[in-house]
Order: sequence, then structure tokens, then C-alpha cells
Amino acid sequence: MSEIEFKQIEVVNLATMTVSFPASVEGEQVKCFISLEALQDHFNADHTDQLESFKNNRVEIESKAREIINKNRYEVDGSIFLRTADFPDEQ
Repeated sequence: MSEIEFKQIEVVNLATMTVSFPASVEGEQVKCFISLEALQDHFNADHTDQLESFKNNRVEIESKAREIINKNRYEVDGSIFLRTADFPDEQ
């Protein structure tokens, strides 16, 4: 298992339809993202409260990101991207 730390920084990017949140994995910076669709589908966020929804569900979101990091499911660019499919219990 990797040493993983998440920073308490999050940014909504409407152009990419994501919330980004940085992580440090074994001392290396990793960009993590969750799609706004996943926030809407799994955490009932709407277009006015995506950031608040992320903050309110940070523990579960970071836990899922940690799971994906430990499975080495990185994107081609080295980032972690959480999608609705990563939260199958709410589909």
C-alpha cells in the first residue's frame, strides 16, 4: 500500500466538468479528479453546489481515490479520475 496524503484544496473546473483535488503518493504529486456527473449521480449535487457536495463527501471520495491509486488505475497522464462507474452502489 502506498503512502497517500490528500491536500485540503479543491477546485471546480466547468470546462472539464470536474472537481480537482491534489494528492501526494509516496512524495509525488498526483492530480485527482471527480466528474461533476459522479457528484450528481452519487452525492446528489446540483449545478449550484458541486464544491459543497465534494467537501461534504470528501472522506468517501478520497477513500475511492485511494483505492484506485492502490490498484494503479492511473489515467494515461498519471492522474486519477473518478467517474460514476466508480461508485456502483448508486447506479
